[in-house]
Amino acid sequence: MDKKLLLFVLNYIFFLACPFPSLAEAVPQKTGMVYESFFSAIIKLKHDERIHLEGSDKIRTSVIPDGTAFLLSNKNDLFVVSARHVVEKDYDLYADVRAKNRKTGMTENFLLKLPRHGWAYHPDQGNEKTHYVDVAVMKICLLPGYELFPFQYSPQWKNTVDFTSREHRAPIPVLICGFSGDKGFRLSEARPLSRLGIMPALKDNSKSFKISNGKFVENRAFLVDAEISEGNSGSPVFQPDPPLLFRNDMRIIGLVIGTDKSMGLAIVEPASRIGETLDIARKRPTNDHTFWLSLVR
Repeated sequence: MDKKLLLFVLNYIFFLACPFPSLAEAVPQKTGMVYESFFSAIIKLKHDERIHLEGSDKIRTSVIPDGTAFLLSNKNDLFVVSARHVVEKDYDLYADVRAKNRKTGMTENFLLKLPRHGWAYHPDQGNEKTHYVDVAVMKICLLPGYELFPFQYSPQWKNTVDFTSREHRAPIPVLICGFSGDKGFRLSEARPLSRLGIMPALKDNSKSFKISNGKFVENRAFLVDAEISEGNSGSPVFQPDPPLLFRNDMRIIGLVIGTDKSMGLAIVEPASRIGETLDIARKRPTNDHTFWLSLVR
């Protein structure tokens, strides 16, 4: 391995093991607060499944993980962002969210209820050959008296329209943060995992890569060489800025929508698609649903 490449990889591993700054515009000053705010923005979607035990009148309730999502703020509105195929279900989803009490300064746990009818999907529905744009956004109400830790939408996201199609693009390091199903975690202690990846130097992959339903990905989606597992769909993808890899201006460049395990590649929708869906979700009312439920733990 080239010495410069080896040094880069070792530095990356070192930074991955350390707490790093929040990606929100308002960056907390204390390291612990930075760490908590970053990971509080990325949430694990799940639902309850009631199973009638055979030969008994008892019913067992199991918590089933569905995927990853993240909180996003823009123009005083609050949103949840994920992949469409993760949330387009015939049942409602929910997530555990941490929020800071503005009076006491204590961090408390809340249940965020996400009704199936509240999601807004990107208007590009695809066709017989091309998969739809796999982005879903739900506008939710704020939590009075509490400080949440969402990422901030940036106008720069619109620049990711052509981000992946430059003619002579060099490989780009990226960071993927999400959950991996229910492996190795108790739900009360779940934390998203960070994975390092590389965006290969491919000019156009949209007509050469198919997802599980046999359709090609849409033309703005791009590939990332990264280890992806079940539960990572909906995870935000960040572009670090070497050599200061985890600066507070590290930006979201997309979200994970799928993987090819045989090739070890992840499929990512660009952040511009999130911005386009955000405009649709913003028009949805939030006063017809109770989103927040306090959890005493």
